[in-house]
Amino acid sequence: MKIEFEDSTEEIIERIYDKGSRFDFHLDLKTIFKNGKIEIFIVDSWVNEDLLEIYLKNLSFNIKIRILCGDKPKENFVKVGNMFNLQYKSLEVRESQDVHDRAIFCDEHGYVLGQSIKDAAKSKPTYLIKLKEPKKLKDIYEKIWITSKTTLTKII
Repeated sequence: MKIEFEDSTEEIIERIYDKGSRFDFHLDLKTIFKNGKIEIFIVDSWVNEDLLEIYLKNLSFNIKIRILCGDKPKENFVKVGNMFNLQYKSLEVRESQDVHDRAIFCDEHGYVLGQSIKDAAKSKPTYLIKLKEPKKLKDIYEKIWITSKTTLTKII
């Protein structure tokens, strides 16, 4: 079950997802990423290769993608990330122990998520909320980004 708190416009402002609403979450997240033109910056401590294979493939080759994750990316994320970069040449990934919450910045827009993308709305309810002033939170994560460990670097 997906509960919308906004009118019927296409813009995603605030969404609440009941457990088991993973597909609805997936569609909304794909819409956010698809609308990106310049940069997507994802902050999520528990990333896995699904982020690349399901959500980020087929984006414009010109869009810059940065992912700030926790200490150890899950499963085959680094291996798939290297393959992704051979084709798209736009992915940069860094790790930091200072990451716990989840956020997405897509051009000038910002969103917060209740759960990691890899498990969102799978077996527990979650949310996706657009920030009114994303710059404040993005600036905090930019500071963490600068001091974080490089995992994958975009290919030039």
